[in-house]
Amino acid sequence: MAMSAQRGEPFLFYIAPSVILRAIPLAYVAVVLLGVAYIPLMVGLARLSNGFRHYPALWWLVLLLAASVALMLWLAFPPRETQARLDVRYDSLSFIPSQRDQSFFAKQPVKAAVTAQSREILFCLSFFEGLPEGTRLIVCGAHEPERKINVRFSYILDAQDCQSIAAGITSNCTKSKYCERLGDCDDRSGAFR
Repeated sequence: MAMSAQRGEPFLFYIAPSVILRAIPLAYVAVVLLGVAYIPLMVGLARLSNGFRHYPALWWLVLLLAASVALMLWLAFPPRETQARLDVRYDSLSFIPSQRDQSFFAKQPVKAAVTAQSREILFCLSFFEGLPEGTRLIVCGAHEPERKINVRFSYILDAQDCQSIAAGITSNCTKSKYCERLGDCDDRSGAFR
């Protein structure tokens, strides 16, 4: 996770992939690299170089393996602009899913306006049958309906993450004077009260 907030800029909280989403591609890379190291030991370097000379299709196999390793490394360590992020601006809150979720699962960015009537932003953990389901940002207003954003983190937030998100939201809310208060983070559960 990383965050950035400066005066006049939006607060961005990047959501890194979970350990499982990194372990699967890295396991594939380990198997391929072990196979690439094991083949010359079994066949011998002289026979292998002779095979590359007489069978040019082996070069296509090497290119295919290199491309698959590069793809798996990109999935394990995606660039920051492709990661999911929480975007807090003085007039709106939005959650932009990762490019992988947008491409494979057709998830769309969600945005909630923070208007002059908005008085409170709630940040709370969601549970379904006792299991964590994600996080919700709720914008409450004096004479307007609540606007909700479901934010799917790939892990449960700890107190430090909650405090950094609260600081980013609070700094943008006080600049715009739309938000009166944002709850403090509970150190035990990572939820705001």
